[in-house]
Amino acid sequence: MLKVVIAEDEQWIRKSIVKCVDWEQLGLELAGEAADGNKALELARLHRPDIILIDIHMPGQNGLQLMQQWADEHYYPKCIIISGYNHFEYAQKAISLGAFAYLLKPFKREEINDALAKVCQVLRMEQDMRSSLEQVKRQLSVGIPLIKERIMLDFLSGREENAPSHQDVTFLPYYAVLVLGIDGFWRKKADKEKVRQQIRDMVACVETILQNHEESVVFEREENRIVVILGLKSDRNSLHLALAQRIVAELRSMSYTITIGAGNIHDHVSQIKVSYDEALKAYREKLVLGGDQVITPLAISPGQLIVPDEHIKSTCLAVELADHKGIRVGVQVILSAAVRSGPVCSETVSKIGLRLLGAVSDMALRYGIREPLYEEGDPEHMEGIDVFIEYLTGLLMDAAGKIAAAKENKGLKAISAATEFIQSHYTEDISLDMLAAHVGLHPNYLSEVFKKETGFNFTDYVVTLRVKKAQALMQENPWLSVAKVAELVGYGNTRYFSSLFHKKTGVRPSEYKLGTSSPLNDEDAPIDE
Repeated sequence: MLKVVIAEDEQWIRKSIVKCVDWEQLGLELAGEAADGNKALELARLHRPDIILIDIHMPGQNGLQLMQQWADEHYYPKCIIISGYNHFEYAQKAISLGAFAYLLKPFKREEINDALAKVCQVLRMEQDMRSSLEQVKRQLSVGIPLIKERIMLDFLSGREENAPSHQDVTFLPYYAVLVLGIDGFWRKKADKEKVRQQIRDMVACVETILQNHEESVVFEREENRIVVILGLKSDRNSLHLALAQRIVAELRSMSYTITIGAGNIHDHVSQIKVSYDEALKAYREKLVLGGDQVITPLAISPGQLIVPDEHIKSTCLAVELADHKGIRVGVQVILSAAVRSGPVCSETVSKIGLRLLGAVSDMALRYGIREPLYEEGDPEHMEGIDVFIEYLTGLLMDAAGKIAAAKENKGLKAISAATEFIQSHYTEDISLDMLAAHVGLHPNYLSEVFKKETGFNFTDYVVTLRVKKAQALMQENPWLSVAKVAELVGYGNTRYFSSLFHKKTGVRPSEYKLGTSSPLNDEDAPIDE
């Protein structure tokens, strides 16, 4: 069982988490609860939990300070941040400290269980890896290749201090790293089992291609990437690029379209991570350069792109109005500028897309839509600006639909509140602006929705209601003068009241009092609530 500690100053939230988590199904046990940072530190030292659900703002040390202290102590639990603050700076700091996930309060049962399921999967994979590495240690005498592979993996992961001594192990003088990924993964990732099988097939293919290469390691890293470490005898040729091109071609023949990021050649095994970082950065450039190719660090442009705020605002307005054409044009204008402006790097393009999505997410919050509209890791799986435009447009179309539904629901509630207000204040000098302020809608939007839902425009609704009320007064109190009746239903001008009454009923109030006409048709009148 994996141990969990909950660090949250609100008791009801802690209890809610305890109640929501599928402890047995996930293979988890609750080691303790902490209402402040100091207690959380004590529980962590006592139980050494695998997972800590931690709030950012707590008495004593806050969540970010605790994560920093644990890192300083070389203790790295999987931390899931639970926070009521949707601030980019908090999320950025948490990620830099190694946070596994960042959940915004209030969160759903499915969200917290999904995050825990993912962290459990990672922890068990790490446990498996540690077990595998322990097995390697036991088999040191079996063969040098296993030792060399372990050393290379440790260097690639930046864990040089964990690498066994390699003074007596002979390595090739040069190393380069390749990062491979399936193109179109963002469309396929919902079918996880199919993707896993494709990755396994690709690993087998790459291992077959490299079986005669003197020194290589092939393994899956994350859900859509394969990493290849190549040992080389010389840095004077581009053998690693030739191998990368061959891998692309071979997998293409198997109907797999992939992109490879190729790191530079470096002159010592300890520099594997440098080459890996270069390869990963080059791989991500497919967002700008497109897929189905080998990308090297030389292809990366440092260019920047500035998008005016008005472009972001106008596209957000199109989303709010469910203007599909406006959404398409807005995204096209924002991202096509990247192509027209000259060389630009994928990081810049990705940030622009996330800036737009962030603005739409903020707008969606105003309509009570709290679920995430996108996954932050998606852009690095895109192949080309056109694909990214398609992706963003689809997300914004979905957001527009959710906002439209929220607006309709809000509009119906507002009309109910509006009619209640009119029924209670029809004797007063009420206006559309007053009513709009009361229900919290723009007057123009209220007028449109009011007409749609009641069949009346605002003025006609009020006049019809007042005439109906006047009829009732004259039937129940025939001794009342027309002037008094007019005053009681909200009209200070008797002649104006008589004119409206005649227009609605076909007779004047004095004639109605004498019983010369039928009442106003109820089908044409507002409901008297």
